[in-house]
Amino acid sequence: MKKQIGFLFCAVFALNSCTTMTPSSSTREPNSFLSGMDLITQKDLDKFSSTKDLRLSGTEVLVDNDDAFESKIRMIRAAKAGETIRLVYYIYSHDHSSSVMTEELLKATARGVKVRILLDFFVNYKTLDELLLMQKLGRGNLEVRFYGKPTDLMIRDARFLTMPCAKKDAKSKASDCSDAKWAQIKTGTTKDADIYARLLLSAIYAQNLDLLKLAIMGGQELDLKTFSVSHRWNNSQKRNVAAAADVDLESIFKNLKLLKENKIDGNYIARLKIALGMVFMGSTLNPILYEVYGRVPLDQPKPHSWNDWLHFTDYTHHKMILLEDRMVQLGGRNIENSYHMKKNHLTDKYIFRDTDLFANITRGGRDIANAYDRLWNYKPMVWTANEAYSFMPHDWVVNADWLKQSLESCKSQMGKNRSALASCLSNRVSASSFTVQQDRQARIEKEWQQKADTFYREYVRKPSDKHFRISDSDAQKMAAYYVENLPFSFVDKDQSNQDRIYGASKRSWAPWGEDREELNGKNIHAAWMKELENVCEVSRTTGKSQRVIFHSAYYMPPANLVRAFGKMLDGRWNCKNVKVTFITNSEQSTDLFFMNVFAKYQLRAFFDVYRRKNKSAPTFEYLEYKGTDDKGGKLSLHSKVSVFGDDVLIGSANLDVRSFYMDTNNGMLLRNVPQFAREYTEWVDDLTRNSGLLENKTDLYVRGEGIQSMRERDWQMAKAQLAKINPKLIEGKNGEFIKKLIFNLSERIYQLSLQLVDYNQVPIQNNDRADESSEQKSKQQMLETEYDELLQLI
Repeated sequence: MKKQIGFLFCAVFALNSCTTMTPSSSTREPNSFLSGMDLITQKDLDKFSSTKDLRLSGTEVLVDNDDAFESKIRMIRAAKAGETIRLVYYIYSHDHSSSVMTEELLKATARGVKVRILLDFFVNYKTLDELLLMQKLGRGNLEVRFYGKPTDLMIRDARFLTMPCAKKDAKSKASDCSDAKWAQIKTGTTKDADIYARLLLSAIYAQNLDLLKLAIMGGQELDLKTFSVSHRWNNSQKRNVAAAADVDLESIFKNLKLLKENKIDGNYIARLKIALGMVFMGSTLNPILYEVYGRVPLDQPKPHSWNDWLHFTDYTHHKMILLEDRMVQLGGRNIENSYHMKKNHLTDKYIFRDTDLFANITRGGRDIANAYDRLWNYKPMVWTANEAYSFMPHDWVVNADWLKQSLESCKSQMGKNRSALASCLSNRVSASSFTVQQDRQARIEKEWQQKADTFYREYVRKPSDKHFRISDSDAQKMAAYYVENLPFSFVDKDQSNQDRIYGASKRSWAPWGEDREELNGKNIHAAWMKELENVCEVSRTTGKSQRVIFHSAYYMPPANLVRAFGKMLDGRWNCKNVKVTFITNSEQSTDLFFMNVFAKYQLRAFFDVYRRKNKSAPTFEYLEYKGTDDKGGKLSLHSKVSVFGDDVLIGSANLDVRSFYMDTNNGMLLRNVPQFAREYTEWVDDLTRNSGLLENKTDLYVRGEGIQSMRERDWQMAKAQLAKINPKLIEGKNGEFIKKLIFNLSERIYQLSLQLVDYNQVPIQNNDRADESSEQKSKQQMLETEYDELLQLI
């Protein structure tokens, strides 16, 4: 998912060269099947839960899209004057079902209900007009905020990227332009950014190449007609720049990596390579380096911005609607037709098979509201819709035709000066092809009404006969906890202002160990790790069979879970009576094709170790959904449900690195619900045996297909996918480079996974202990970080 970084830097190169929760002691009954052997203590629950032990009633698990949508609408209609509806979602579309929901929310505000909507900024920036219109029509009772605003360091870099270099002479060094720019740039706050820096950030979040071109070339005073810098070079220098303009993908990435290693990581090998290049190429290389360093912020003063750019697509992946402190619905569904409808003529892409949990809250609802408000008020990453609109000129993004016409009209101003271009563009705003926000919003309001009417008129809702309801027996014993993955931990008291955590291991004082997850805000994964160990202990102590199920849209487990599976295989956790089932999408059913491609090599490493598993290891099986449902319609799994014996976690976190290392997520952990766990397990098993929707691929991986044949087949599929995006990506040097990149990446994933699953694969100096040595453990912990950072790119 890091293609956006490539979009930014490739474009730059091309343009220049062509509160702590402390629950009280629970009064719940102990888990009946554990007989007092529960490894998950109240102290553990205090660490990774955002709430105290909740009391829920009327709890339903909704596996049908119509049922889930109807449940949300009922919640909104049940809101009373003075109450607050809190929503947080990754996607809020403006299609048919979403328009119905928008109408219901606005009706609620007219009754005196307060509505708060928190959305991911990167994903929803393109619909800023619609969201601002919702605020306007809510008449003070509805507010929208965004998670994932540009950081100060990103704004600082945007200023750098849109500032011109000084005129160059024969005495100019490669770093002169860069040094001069940094001398001018003191801060990266919103008030310091001019129109070009703001346009650049708008282009990045809107993924608009025309706007990116305008921001960089206009801001740096480059000539749009020739794509060359405004100062004059001699013929020899021009030839070098012309050669640089025709550079292939491999050279771009190789040199960017080299410069980054040199300037950011202090890699002396990289520095030596650049020094040798200067010796052999002399002054002919200097103009190119002058442009690279001057146009791209590689040679940065501290603090460096690399983490901000690597993590700028860390999304809020929370999905929840909370009515005051009395009703909640959460799970995997976003606000969009694909999650709210069955296959019909109004849907134009995937229909998702998903899972939500609805419950009435009889105790602890205020804790969930407080948890929401912590994220809503998290200043380092959250800003209001009004702040976003005032800083990033969304009007230019939505007037795509006008933008192209303006670029053509203002060509003559390129290469002159920044103010002349800005004046030309400002004059263009009055052109008839430019639509102002008021006109756009008038059109949007009509579209909402039309789409909502179409939904009610043409879509026939068919509630499912499949319902999972928590029985009275389960409800009496159940302990429920709201859990979250967050960009901060509960260690610090003032969550609204504390520093953001990048990834999962950036706290220098945090120990490497079993509590690493919650110390870094990754509380869902802390729960998963404890649940896995606990279910093995229950099976060992009682001798009874236990089930673990990961029913997840995406399979690419983070390093900590890979390592935990290794402990299950080699006997460090005795899991003899446990059966673990992974169910996910296939390449045919997924909406993230390349994740499936690379996941195979993690699976291959795991099953290579599984073939020689310890006698106390569990049974593992791996299944994938086929590309179509039983009626021939496109179907994609989007559920995120985990079963651990008698405990179940339902939420928004997938079994992938992104859910652990990058995004926020939320869920509800239901402890001691044996009847529901059994019913859900039986339903899943019936799907695997009788539905025709799933294919069991365990034997394929156990047999162990050759790595080389896997790669060749995957490359052929990857070529077909890439050709749909841009045929030039697979031609000539570019094709060879991407093929090599895929092969090398798949090999590294395999090797890292092998070492994480089997610590005996980790090379060490001394191995004088039969158990896991401290050296092995230390090296595996370093491998964890490398693995997660590597797969962060997918």
